[in-house]
Order: sequence, then structure tokens, then C-alpha cells
Amino acid sequence: MTDFSDLSRSAAELRDSVLSGWHQLERAAPGGDPVGKLAARTGLSFQQLDLVRRVRNQIAHPQTPVPRERLSSALDIITEARRRLGIEDDADPVPPVLVVSERQVRFRGLVAGQSSAAKRVGLRNTGGGILNATVHSNRNWLRAEVDGDAVTITVTPPRPGDVAAQVEIHSDGGSATIKVLALGTTPAPESAAPIGPPPRLAVEETTVRFLTHARTSSPPREIALRNLGGGRLNATATSGARWLSAAVHGNKLILVVTPSVPDQRLHDKIRIDSDGGTAEIDVIVTTPPPDRQGTGLSRYWHEHRDNITAMAIIVFVFATIITVFALT
Repeated sequence: MTDFSDLSRSAAELRDSVLSGWHQLERAAPGGDPVGKLAARTGLSFQQLDLVRRVRNQIAHPQTPVPRERLSSALDIITEARRRLGIEDDADPVPPVLVVSERQVRFRGLVAGQSSAAKRVGLRNTGGGILNATVHSNRNWLRAEVDGDAVTITVTPPRPGDVAAQVEIHSDGGSATIKVLALGTTPAPESAAPIGPPPRLAVEETTVRFLTHARTSSPPREIALRNLGGGRLNATATSGARWLSAAVHGNKLILVVTPSVPDQRLHDKIRIDSDGGTAEIDVIVTTPPPDRQGTGLSRYWHEHRDNITAMAIIVFVFATIITVFALT
């Protein structure tokens, strides 16, 4: 039932009441011009009823909002005409009627894969009641939502060129379809190709030896990390041994060992990961027995015996060659 007596309602409710009331008056005066017939049957002036018709047309085809005072005046005339015609308040209300402001929406100048700014399409109810509109799009790159008295549409074109889709609007006042076009979409810019060769990791040593006492940290040992390629080498070092500490600082690997048990030989590997590849370094630690303090010379021998041995062999070979030439 439509209540025509309560004038303290919102402007939207007043508009619905005017539309519903005029619909009931038109049904009471079918055929031809309803204003003249209603004036003759109700005794109201032609000007009064024509005012109601013009307000109704303003509501149905809004150019500017209808002032509340004009709505109230039209509703007063409708109420009096209904009383004189004996139309009850429980007469059938006017159903909602959906009208959309646009049937086609176009987007231009977009980039494939990038979302557009939202565009709005107005929804109007030229009947009575409430529209209760819902929307559905037929493409996953098109997003549509009901926002008050409009539908907002956003597109993310999936490829360059022209693409099309549609938005379907369903309501208690009927349905409508909006065609959506994304025209002249350009390709997404390609990422700049890297300049020059990629970095390539090389380590100065692949085996490192320590001679240190138990429960004593060794002096830091530096191992050079070289980049044999281009770009920048970013490296990290990891080890699973608790007695071994490894960290990368700039282009150097810093090693420190802290063995906990004397008279022991420890072995572990350090893994170096970088954007120029990976490498492994063997770390060998020897701890002397508790009764052997060890001298600096002995430590040097244990830490560098491979290099010393190689040098001794080279010296021996050269000495042999010189001796042979001297004898001949």
C-alpha cells in the first residue's frame, strides 16, 4: 500500500508517491488526454492537474532535480483527486522501470594488462518502488559494480588492439545491456634487456687450512671473491658447522674458526651463492693435543703446507736442471 498522507518522507519517497499516484489517476481516466478528463471528473482545475503531469515528466526524464516543495504540491493535488475519485490507498502501486543513461561505453588509449579509470553509467527509475539492480559482466577483464544510482565500469584489456564485452543489468524494473569497448589498446612496454654479460663468480682458494687451539678463535682469514663477468656480484656464504663462521664483506669472504675439542681434525664446506653462480670451499681445522702449545712456525706449516710442498718441488726441479747443465 502507498501512503499518500505522510509528507515528512525523503525526496525519493515523494517522487515514488507522485509517480504511483499519477499512474492511478491515469487508470481512472483512460484514453486521450487524462488532464481534461480528470479535471471534469474531480472538479479540480486544469492547471492543477497539468502541474502534476509536468512534475511526473520531470521525474521520469530528469534534467534538474525537482524541488521538494513542487513534489509536495503535486502530491497534495494527487491526494485530493484520489479522494474525489474514491481511489483507495491499497490500489496497485506503480512498478519500478529501469532506464540507463548509456547503452555503450568506450575506453581508448589504454595499455594491455593495465586497468582503466572507472566510468559511470547512470541508472534511473521512471516508475515507482525500488529498482534493486544487480550487474554481471561476460568477461573477466571487465569489472562492473552498482554504486548508488549508477554502475561503475573498469576494464583491464588483456591484449593490444580492440576488445569488446558487455554488462548486463537486472532489476525489479527490467533489464538492460551495456556494450563495453576498449579500442586502440597498445602493448605493454617490454623490460629493458640487461647490458653486457652477466656476473660470474670465481674464488681465490678452494681449500683453506687452520691450525688453532681448542676453544680459541682463529685470526680472520680473507678469501678473495672475483667477478669474471659483468654487472655486480652479490654473494652470500653459508655453513652448517657451529665452529665455523663465514661472512661476505664486499668482494671478500671472511672466515673464523673456533674449535671446541683438542687433538681433533675438523672438516666442513662453505657454500657461496651469488647471482653469478655458486662455489664451495673446503675448510680443514687441526687442533693440537693439550700438551702441545704449538709455535707460530708450526701453525704456518699446517696452514700453508700445500703451498710450501709445491714450492719445494719447484726449487728441487730447478736445482736438478742447473746441476745437469753445470756438469755438461
